[in-house]
Amino acid sequence: MKFIFSMIFILVLLFFQIGILPHLAIREVYPNIVLVSFISFVILRGFKKSIVWAIAAGLFLDFYSLNNIVGIFVVCFLLSSYLAFFLSQNIFKKSNPSSVIPIFFLTTIFYNLSALVLHKIFSLEFDFGILTFLVNVLYNTIIAIPVFYLIKKYYARKPDKI
Repeated sequence: MKFIFSMIFILVLLFFQIGILPHLAIREVYPNIVLVSFISFVILRGFKKSIVWAIAAGLFLDFYSLNNIVGIFVVCFLLSSYLAFFLSQNIFKKSNPSSVIPIFFLTTIFYNLSALVLHKIFSLEFDFGILTFLVNVLYNTIIAIPVFYLIKKYYARKPDKI
């Protein structure tokens, strides 16, 4: 049952990321629901239990973005997951909006900056403008709240399923 839930969740996530969200772009930026869902899992489950999800999500984005180097987004996800875990365990300990919003905001900033740095290190193209960056961070943070509470609601009902 756990495997079936995971496969359905991944398929729905991919459908939204590839099929729907690009049509909701603001200034050519659309939310990264893979990142937002993953950060939600890290907050709810912890760092160690989310490592496999980090690798899977990073590989998906690596293949989806068609980078020449596979693994850039895996590294970004692993680093971001640790930051989200650290913030959720040490600074923002409650799962209410006043603590979840800053976690998503800071983790999204860190994720985008780490992607930028890794792309520059490997001399890959990466569209970065300050306005695009701000729209990306704000859009992902706004989308993160309903996604987090949907995952939390399901997780609270059936903790073995995630």
